[in-house]
Amino acid sequence: MMDHGFFIAMSYGAAAVAIVVELIVLRMQRARVLERIEAERNLEATD
Repeated sequence: MMDHGFFIAMSYGAAAVAIVVELIVLRMQRARVLERIEAERNLEATD
């Protein structure tokens, strides 16, 4: 039987990369939403 350690390590690595990318995307979306909320508040304040 072949040693599957390499494939297991690569699977964990791919999962870690996917999680990091997801966290980055979520932070970017959160920042965008907070900017829109702030813009809406400023718009309402001028009315």
